[in-house]
Amino acid sequence: MEVIHRLGRIGSALRHPARAQGFAPPAVTCDQDCRLDHALDLMREHDYSQLPNRPQDDGWLLVTREQVSRWLEVEADADGHLLKGSTGSRTEG
Repeated sequence: MEVIHRLGRIGSALRHPARAQGFAPPAVTCDQDCRLDHALDLMREHDYSQLPNRPQDDGWLLVTREQVSRWLEVEADADGHLLKGSTGSRTEG
């Protein structure tokens, strides 16, 4: 009798599977208008090392902390300053 009861529960679970929609948190992404400082804030806030980015309708890219650190290394001058935007103003790096 126990086997029949267990088979009934298995059959019921197969006919009405549990839904996992409520278990996963919403995805955090960065759209085409997202500024780099905002993307970095999101990464820091959520402790992410990577963040999906959709720059155009060309598909998805992945922004990583490693990419950002390499970009900063290339863009900084000898004193560690970076050019900010197109204004030519400098900011401490």
